Amino acid sequence: MFEQTGQGITDDFERSFEIRDFPYQPVREGQFFCYGGYHLEALPLKGHTYGQMGLYDREKRLVFCADQVIDGIVSIVATSYADEHLLQGYFDSLARFKTELADCLLLPAHREAIRAVGRVVDRIVFSYLDKTDMIRRILDYGRGRMTVLEIACIAYGVKQAPRSESEFLRLKSVISKTFSCLEYLYDIDLALRERREGTLYWEKP
Repeated sequence: MFEQTGQGITDDFERSFEIRDFPYQPVREGQFFCYGGYHLEALPLKGHTYGQMGLYDREKRLVFCADQVIDGIVSIVATSYADEHLLQGYFDSLARFKTELADCLLLPAHREAIRAVGRVVDRIVFSYLDKTDMIRRILDYGRGRMTVLEIACIAYGVKQAPRSESEFLRLKSVISKTFSCLEYLYDIDLALRERREGTLYWEKP
């Protein structure tokens, strides 16, 4: 199912989003782009993905924040590999939104513009902290070493293998969130991680 879904996404991506023969250039933190009266600075937004970037107009107090901050949605922190530190990077980025960017108008990739930056950021942070605490308790009361999949199924109430593409994509999302929380717990010494024959196992310290 993973291969079939991946192929479907690839096919859809090529049909819908790819701009063929476009001269893409990498963007660096602090790089400026001027469009009319806007002076937009490239802003690193590590968290939802490893290399996500936003655009920040200091003078107009305006931030195009991509998928980093969305009102009513907790973005997936899409950890794919060990030691990416994505959830900690997400928390660090959100702290910047609450301080340096608190008076900005946020224009996310989804839903409405955001003025109440602190309220939205707090909701996202507490959501991840709640889930991280739940996962820590699963490790505390679990029976020894567990895989990310086993922990994700308990944390999100998944009781059977996915039977459709939509169920599979949901499972893939909760596995990414669970992996992010486990990596965060590992980084702060509240979880042990061990790799055996290519598979990561987790347990309480």
